[in-house]
Amino acid sequence: MEIDGEQPSERAGEIQAIMASAVESLFASINPAVLNGADLQGVALRAFDLVLGVQDSPSPVQRSIYSSLILLFRRIGDAGHGDSIWSDNCRKRLGALLFRPDPGSEALRLLRADAIVQLVKISPTHATAMAGDILALQEKESAVAVRERLASAPLPRAGGSPPLR
Repeated sequence: MEIDGEQPSERAGEIQAIMASAVESLFASINPAVLNGADLQGVALRAFDLVLGVQDSPSPVQRSIYSSLILLFRRIGDAGHGDSIWSDNCRKRLGALLFRPDPGSEALRLLRADAIVQLVKISPTHATAMAGDILALQEKESAVAVRERLASAPLPRAGGSPPLR
């Protein structure tokens, strides 16, 4: 016999798992080995838009967002298309995904920091555009591990000089 109070929480857990899997599948479907330039940017923008709609979901979904972004950025970098996803629209959407208010746990903030570092490693243009946001996030971060992770991001020097790291 089921207890009435358990059913909604079980259903909520199922919905979270489905949403997390959907986010992972969406980002995994982007293949930078086949797409490049405007095509890659268009597909990435559509994916970012869809994920922005669920970014305020519980931590399993947020974990999937950050983990999937890390993997996507690695694939884009491996294909040599780091700046292919650069546009003002991409920057705004990635900013909304990566620099949103505190996602909660330190583990989620570490994943977010890893996604940020991976993005700026593959895209000098994003590194330049997001340097101020990254430094501000690092400054207000309370956890040493997260601050150190953000500090490992290869940011450009003022005046467009080579990256600091």
